[in-house]
Amino acid sequence: MTAPLSSPPTHSPLTWEDWLPLHAQTPFTLSGIAETLDGGQMFRWNRLDECSWQGVWGRHLARVRLCGDGSLEAAFPKGRDSDSLPALRQLLGLDLPYTDWYARLRESDDSAMLSAMSVAEGLHIVNLPLGEALLSFLCSPMKRIPQIKQVLDNIARSFGEELYEGIHALPSWAALANVDEEALRGCRLGYRAKSIAGTARMLAQRPDFLETVAALPYAEARKPLTELPGVGGKIADCALLYSGTCGLAPFPVDTWISRAMAKLYGLEGMNPEQTASYGRERFGEIAGLAQQFIFVSVRKIG
Repeated sequence: MTAPLSSPPTHSPLTWEDWLPLHAQTPFTLSGIAETLDGGQMFRWNRLDECSWQGVWGRHLARVRLCGDGSLEAAFPKGRDSDSLPALRQLLGLDLPYTDWYARLRESDDSAMLSAMSVAEGLHIVNLPLGEALLSFLCSPMKRIPQIKQVLDNIARSFGEELYEGIHALPSWAALANVDEEALRGCRLGYRAKSIAGTARMLAQRPDFLETVAALPYAEARKPLTELPGVGGKIADCALLYSGTCGLAPFPVDTWISRAMAKLYGLEGMNPEQTASYGRERFGEIAGLAQQFIFVSVRKIG
């Protein structure tokens, strides 16, 4: 089986281009962009200072900072791929109609939602590659955000391509199919290593699986994902939502959301599947955006 990559770096020291404006429909607040980049939707972004972050997704690396007027700017490494800027716009959903979606949530006369929205104005849902979102959330059970970040960084450094000096992409599922479970455990995955190894083997046998899932509507896409080792309804919903595969239809439910929905909407006694179904019915095609506002607010204010 494949051993961790051990070849020395071959890249020149990382240098950055000048900052470029990122035009978005709706201004961000500091809490809104912080929760978008570093609030549990993805785990390879880190804060540089109060108003700027650096992150890796796919084969891209970028920095993002919030300006005083609520606009965003981005910087990319010198020698970057030409598609890095459009890839960042897609990741952050900057060309999607968030202004309209916010208005729909505000017009619902839902006091709990209005309160939740005030905590992170300008929040967006990210659009990671589906395979990366799936791997990220297979690493997440029973771990906090800093721990998930560390595990993914371990996986990238051990098995992923070095994009720039000291900065690695996550490995593809095809690459992970050649990594044994013991090597994955060396990345501090614990019992999650078995699920990731098993999923990698299944995806190697069906190389078009994720592409096929990505072409399905939400109700049909969720079921095949839950047939992968270690993937339950919550992980499937996270993978679909944070990859933009099914728009904003998924409503992931974890312990935080279960407690919040019970408190805010009187859903005591409902299991996670029932709560997810309620969320999708109540908030419709933008259920995932509503869920993220609730998730942020319950973490910040209880």
